[in-house]
Amino acid sequence: NAQDASMMDAPWIDYSIPVPPKIEAIEIAYQVDLPWSERTINGGNVVNNAAFQLLDANSFGNVSGATGEPDNPMVGNHNYSGDAVRGVEEVMTNLDSTSDKPTFVYAKASTSVTGDTMAMTGLGKTVRTDEASQYTKGLLDEQNTKPDGSYSYRITMSPVDPNTAVKNMVFFDSLENFVPQAGEDTGATNDLPQWKGAFQNVDVSALEAKGAHPVVYYSTVENLDIRAHQDLSEGVWTTQAPANPADVKAIAIDLGDFELNFGEVVGAYIWMKAPDADAAEPYLSRNIISAQNPAHNGHAYNETFMSATVVNKATGVTSDNFTEEKFTKVGIYVSLEDRWIEMPFTGKQGILFGMYALVGVLIAGFGAHTYLRVRKAKTHMV
Repeated sequence: NAQDASMMDAPWIDYSIPVPPKIEAIEIAYQVDLPWSERTINGGNVVNNAAFQLLDANSFGNVSGATGEPDNPMVGNHNYSGDAVRGVEEVMTNLDSTSDKPTFVYAKASTSVTGDTMAMTGLGKTVRTDEASQYTKGLLDEQNTKPDGSYSYRITMSPVDPNTAVKNMVFFDSLENFVPQAGEDTGATNDLPQWKGAFQNVDVSALEAKGAHPVVYYSTVENLDIRAHQDLSEGVWTTQAPANPADVKAIAIDLGDFELNFGEVVGAYIWMKAPDADAAEPYLSRNIISAQNPAHNGHAYNETFMSATVVNKATGVTSDNFTEEKFTKVGIYVSLEDRWIEMPFTGKQGILFGMYALVGVLIAGFGAHTYLRVRKAKTHMV
């Protein structure tokens, strides 16, 4: 998954292979969990890049164009090195900081991931937190994060009619301005206020890979009404990102004259950060047990809009459309360990606690094993 940055941070596994016995091959197996929509957006070709280091030697081979590299595949000692690491050159360089001997060779293999297709048409919006494995709407309370956690939104578009194409597409996202009306979120179980995350960045590489030339617009206007501000030439929009990404309150992605046909899907990703521990307090249940269940805390809701021109491929007739896709839902929660500390004391010890707020204080136990349990962010000792 090219959109999952954590894949690039995965630890390397080093194998030291003794000789004898003679080893002719190493087989590495992977289990792939790839939603069909992800395959459609980013492509289904999976590439595995590998490097082999010969230990206890000063060089590898002596045939011109087929010798080892000094832990840098771009040196060019081996004719195949450049192709073997194309796209991951930096990742495959300096694998062993203790050696620069020309004892490295490189290889790659690829395969195409296939599977049963799943219908996905029209404008789509899903979310995935750092604790989830797939993008979903979050309406079953399955997308949750702790304070300061990362999460991302995925916007997708695919024409719904085989006789139509779509062009002049502009995606708009109000970054969690959506407010559910009565009965819209049937899973809501509390009256706590909605929370909003902080914008981090927008990833349009999947659009570019499809041949589009997207231009990203930013707005720092709070609670921007997208419906009233679809004109990107208005002063509320700019292509210059602010110095602090958190100042961004809405974005637009203009795909220009790129045309999307039936059976094709394009997508973009918006990365967000949940409020930190202090900022999240108003959205968490006062009951420490309930606060561990996201359903009892506040949520973030988001919606996406798209303006586009729909083209009838048979007649050439065009029509301008403005579409809304609502809504996604993200929960927030804390664990007992995140929110409380235990301080042992005895009756002979004089400990005075200054409290900013007398909330959730629990005295447990007696005598020499008594504990005063208080909220971390709400107390100080004097």
